[in-house]
Amino acid sequence: MPLKNIINEAYSKDISKKSASSLHIKQKRGDFIGAWAPYGYSKDPDDSHRLIINEETAPVVRQIFAWRAEGVSVIQIARRLNDAGILSPSAYLYETGQVKTEKYRGVPWQAMPLKSILSHPVYLGHMVQGRKRQSFYDGVKQFFTPESEWAVVYNTHEPIIDPQTFDTVQRLAQERREGYNSRLGKFDSMGGSENIFKQLVYCADCERPLVRYKSVSHGKKLWYIFICPTHAANPSSCPKKGIREDKLSEIVAEAVRKQVALAVDLDAVVREINRTPAFCREIEQIRNRITNAKRTLTRCRSLYDSLYQNYVEKLINEDEYISLRERYKQQAEEAQQIISALESEELNGRRYTSENMFLQSFTRFQSCDGLTRDMLTALIERIYVDGQDGVRVVFKYRDEYKALCDFVERRSAV
Repeated sequence: MPLKNIINEAYSKDISKKSASSLHIKQKRGDFIGAWAPYGYSKDPDDSHRLIINEETAPVVRQIFAWRAEGVSVIQIARRLNDAGILSPSAYLYETGQVKTEKYRGVPWQAMPLKSILSHPVYLGHMVQGRKRQSFYDGVKQFFTPESEWAVVYNTHEPIIDPQTFDTVQRLAQERREGYNSRLGKFDSMGGSENIFKQLVYCADCERPLVRYKSVSHGKKLWYIFICPTHAANPSSCPKKGIREDKLSEIVAEAVRKQVALAVDLDAVVREINRTPAFCREIEQIRNRITNAKRTLTRCRSLYDSLYQNYVEKLINEDEYISLRERYKQQAEEAQQIISALESEELNGRRYTSENMFLQSFTRFQSCDGLTRDMLTALIERIYVDGQDGVRVVFKYRDEYKALCDFVERRSAV
């Protein structure tokens, strides 16, 4: 089996390498090899490697470039498109049946796809491919390539945007980047803090991660706020929400403190139950049964291994050999099944001791003051913030906690 897997892997990598080579040749030739045409274009029905203008979406692309050339921000463009009810690229693919994935249904316009459209030379009539690459046979995941490595073939299809408008938009983008870079570090003298809530705080409505923004008041006061990126891009698509980090920290710290205190109290109750004679007898019985089953398994395997020698030495005849071989084999299999079941039962029984993951995870922070990144990632699955600044903390190990509570309830009723 391992050899077969190695051969299959080598075969797959060889196919991947040959396919990549073939696609690279097509790219150099100016053939379009993508799964879906860029927004504003369609694949030619007579030649799927050639792009033709999509009369339904091309006017939207022209309007996007026109707005941007006038100085309208990308966020404002997204809001205008969403307010007008124009389908985003993902939603358009879904509505036209080109993709079936439900997550693309109703996806609003956002900044990232707009920035991609506004920077793509494909709208000048040039075939630009290889902006992202991956290599299965080399084990390389998808990554963005530098512009110098793009596969560019000029004048392969009809342009949507004229060069002057495109250059104006690129100049504005460059000025924005330079302005952003010039502001970097402007308030470094005021200090900063680690984002201990990274990828933990989510919008309760759209369930996207909230974005942490730095705010400075008159160059004197610094604070951080979490906002919903969906609302920022399209206010009508998600209720407004934003919560200051200091307020969020206060709420989460109190929730964690209560949960840790609960774990400490529950741990004391569980330890007391674990010391009772009844519980100790149950554990001892399981261990004794495992020991006996292992002895049976060892004996069966020993007898099974000695059968052939007994048969060769004519201590048993052929019928006895076959009969005993099947019997010992069956007994060994039954013993192994008993051992597996008992060990699983013993392992499950650890959920009702201090080895329970809920107890282990929460009690180790009982002496900690304040929140840390390690604490949050160890204890919290997600934090949801709603439009009224309400916060809901979803802790990890909820199943382990419930199992422990049920165990304590059963024991208390005895």
